[in-house]
Amino acid sequence: MDERNGDCFDHHEDLFAPLSASDSEHDCLKDFLLEPSRPIAVPPNLPSPVVQQPIQELYPWNNGQIHQYQNICRPEVNSLLELPPVNHNDPVITGNLLDTGDVSDKNGGECWSPAADFAACPSERTVSSDCVSSETVCSPSEGTSDSPSPSKVHQVASGEQPPRKRPSSSRKRKGTSRPRATIATYQSQIAPDQNGIKIRIKKSLAPVPPRSRRRKPKEEVLDSYQEPAEQSGWGENLPKEILYGIFEMVTSTEGSVPFLARVSRVCRLWREVAISPRLWHHVDLSGTWVKDRAKNDLKFRWLCENRLALVHDLNIGGWEFDGIPGILDKMASSCGELRSLSLTGWQGLSAENVKFLIANCPKLQRLDLSSINPEMNNPRSAVSMMSLVNLAQEMGERVTQLVLARNKLSGIPQIISALSTYCPNLQVLDLSNVKTVSHTTAYLHVEKLQQGCPKLRVLRMTNSELALSTVSLKEQGLSEGFPHLEELSVAGVLENMSSKPVIDDDSLQRILKSSHKLRLLDVRACSRVTDSSLVRVPAWDLEHLFLSGCYVTRVNDSGLELICQKWAHSLIEVDLGWSTATQSLDAAVNALAHHIEKSPLRALNLCGSSVSLDPVKAVLTQCPLLTSLNLSSCRALPRGMKRLYQGAELTELRMTILKGDSNTE
Repeated sequence: MDERNGDCFDHHEDLFAPLSASDSEHDCLKDFLLEPSRPIAVPPNLPSPVVQQPIQELYPWNNGQIHQYQNICRPEVNSLLELPPVNHNDPVITGNLLDTGDVSDKNGGECWSPAADFAACPSERTVSSDCVSSETVCSPSEGTSDSPSPSKVHQVASGEQPPRKRPSSSRKRKGTSRPRATIATYQSQIAPDQNGIKIRIKKSLAPVPPRSRRRKPKEEVLDSYQEPAEQSGWGENLPKEILYGIFEMVTSTEGSVPFLARVSRVCRLWREVAISPRLWHHVDLSGTWVKDRAKNDLKFRWLCENRLALVHDLNIGGWEFDGIPGILDKMASSCGELRSLSLTGWQGLSAENVKFLIANCPKLQRLDLSSINPEMNNPRSAVSMMSLVNLAQEMGERVTQLVLARNKLSGIPQIISALSTYCPNLQVLDLSNVKTVSHTTAYLHVEKLQQGCPKLRVLRMTNSELALSTVSLKEQGLSEGFPHLEELSVAGVLENMSSKPVIDDDSLQRILKSSHKLRLLDVRACSRVTDSSLVRVPAWDLEHLFLSGCYVTRVNDSGLELICQKWAHSLIEVDLGWSTATQSLDAAVNALAHHIEKSPLRALNLCGSSVSLDPVKAVLTQCPLLTSLNLSSCRALPRGMKRLYQGAELTELRMTILKGDSNTE
C-alpha cells in the first residue's frame, strides 16, 4: 500500500481482490485513473503481456466510492509503470500519444491540457458497460476537501450512473450576457476497442458570482420641510363640538361620501365624530361605489343600521339587488327621515314597489325614477302611466321633484294632467330624453301645468318628443305662466345640421311669459327660434345662454348683437358655437367684451364658428374672469390657435396677445 494514500477501508479486499497474474495491467490502469498526478506519456506500441478483455468480464464491480486515494496495484506489477523518459518536445510523439480533443478555452482562447493542472483533486469512479470515468467531487467554493459529496454517495450506493454534463460550446450567441468564469474538470474514458487511454477535458460553469457594478448614487432632492420627530397631536386635542362643526360644513357642500369615510381613518377621535348619524344627511352611493351584486344586500343593510338613520338625501342609483322588496322594507324601517331618493337604473322596479315607498316613507318629497324603462313599455313598470298617476294622487302636495328622464313613456298627457291636479308644490320636472311608445310627438298642455304647478322652478324637455298642445288665445291669456321658473332647457339634437321643429317662437313665449327670475336658457338646435322671441324674454339677469345651432346664429342682421348687449352685464357662460353669420357674430362677441362695467364672463364657446381674430383679442383683454375659451375649428383664425384653452393655456394665450399688441404699437 502507498504511504501517502493511507490504509485501506473495510471492504477494500472484497472490491479489489486480485483475480489473476494477467490482470496486473488493468490494476495499474485503475491506479493510474485514480491517482491525481501529472499524466505520463506512454509510447503507442508498448508491449503488454496481458490480453485485452472487457472490464465487465473480469469481475463484478460495485459502484461504491473510494474515500481516500489508495495504491491498489501489487508490488510485482508496479515495475511495469517504470517507463523510459519521453521527449515531450518531439511534436510527433506528443501528437500521437495524447488526444486532447477540443480543449480550447472559449474565454481567453488558451489551450488547456491535463499537464497544466498540478493541484490534486479528489475524484470519483463510475463504471458503465464500456468505460470508466473519473469526475471531480469538490466544487471551487469547497476547496480541496477529501470528504465526499452526499449526492455522489447516494448515486454510487444506489447503483445509478451520474448524469454526464453537456460540453459547453465555444460559439457565442448574440445578445447574451457576458459568459461567466469556467473551471476545467477532467473526465477520462477507457474503451476496449481503442488502443490506449483517451483523455477528455470537460468544462463546467462554476457558480462564480458576477461582478458588481458600482452605480453612482442618485442625488437626493433636499426638501426644506422636515417632519418633526414628535407630532403635536393637535387633531386629538380638538373639542368634539368644533370638529363636528367643521365636518358639517364640508358635508353640506360636498356630501358625506367619501369625506366621512376618509376622515374616520385619521384617529379615534375623528372616527367617533365621523360615524355620527347627524353628519350623514346627504349620501351619494352611485357610480363607483357600486360593488359586487352578491354583497350589495348585506352592505346596504349594514349602512341602514349604522349610518343612514338620519339621512335626508340618498342616491343609490345603479345598485343591483337580489331582492328589491326586502331592501325597500329595510330602507323604510331604518331611514325615517328620508326626503329625497334616487333609484336611477333600477329596471326591476315595479309599480308595487313605488306604492310601498309612498306608503312607508311619509317624509319623501323628491323621487328620481330615470332609466327605469328605457327600451320598452311595461305596464307593471314603476314609470307606467297607471303607476305615475297613482304616485301623483298618493303623494299629492308632498312631491316637489320628479325626474322621469331617459324613459319610454305612454299616456304623457294623462301624467301631466295628474301632476297639474294633485301636485301644486312641484318645483322640478325633468322630461329629458323621453320617448313615446308610438314614436310620435306627445303634446304637453303647458297652460294647465302653469295653473296647477305655479311653483315650478326647473323644466327640462331636452331631446324629447314633446311639443306644446294647441289652445285658444283666451286660455293663453288667462294663464299666469311660471313666475318662479329659473331654468328652461328645450334643446334638440342636431342631425345633419337640422333638428326636429318642436319648439318655436310662440312656444317659447307661452312658457316664459312671466319668468322674470330665469337664469338658464338652452335653445340649442331649435331652428325655429329667432331673435324676436329671445329679445322679448322677460328676464334681465340671465347667466347661462346656449344658442349653438339656433336660427339666430345663422343669419346676418339677426339681432344677435342686441341679445348679447341685453345680458352682457350678467352672462357667465355663452355658447355661440357653429355660428355662420360672421358679421353678426363678430358684433355679438364685441358686445360681450366692450361692456361698461367689469365683464363677469367665464366661459365662451365659439367652436366651429366663423369668428374673426379681432373680437377674440377683445374678449381676452377685456374679460379678466375668463377661464374657458373654445376656438376649435374656427376657420377664420390663424393656424395653431384653433383649440380649447383652459387654465394656464388661456393665460399664456392672453399674454401672447397682449405682447403682440404692445409690439405693434
